[in-house]
Amino acid sequence: FYGAAAVPVAADATDANGLVSHALTGLPGAATSGLQHLVGSWSPAANNGDGPVTATFKACDVVGNCTSKPAAFALDRTPPVLSFAVTPPPYTNANTVTLTVSPADVGAGVTGIFGRRSGALTETVSATRNGNGTWSVTLPAVVDTSTTYFVWGVDAALPANSGLTVPVAPYLIKTDIRRDTVAPTVELLADSAGGSYR
Repeated sequence: FYGAAAVPVAADATDANGLVSHALTGLPGAATSGLQHLVGSWSPAANNGDGPVTATFKACDVVGNCTSKPAAFALDRTPPVLSFAVTPPPYTNANTVTLTVSPADVGAGVTGIFGRRSGALTETVSATRNGNGTWSVTLPAVVDTSTTYFVWGVDAALPANSGLTVPVAPYLIKTDIRRDTVAPTVELLADSAGGSYR
């Protein structure tokens, strides 16, 4: 699987009496050079959807004998799609928050899930794959305030597709969780058997 970069192409052709042509078809706009050793690259158009692609190399000799050889590969330029497998809690009094997500990638497949907190731009915490196919990532909850948590996935395409490069749902999902470790305040009222809670 090839991701969002130029796809390298290369093929060798030989003939005892010499070659007159060596061409590539099936990849519109591909740039190639060479005769015996044909090399180049192909940058898929934006409207070229993900999925299987077949390139065909065709070499012909000086008397018109030709040989064609197909080369199949797949394009995957889409990051994994994520959804929360367990609804995140809006509040916590713990020191950490664990987020569990379900990823889907019909192309190259998921290689990792990661998370971080808002404001911690260099934070990248790896998730653990669970037996049921979900992934769980545990992140710090250290301040009594509302924090936005982000989760994204990376696939096995070359180069890899990451939800960080397409920072919108469902490739990068987020949730806000407020940490509250302060217990309510109770004040007993004078001449009353009741109390006032804050």
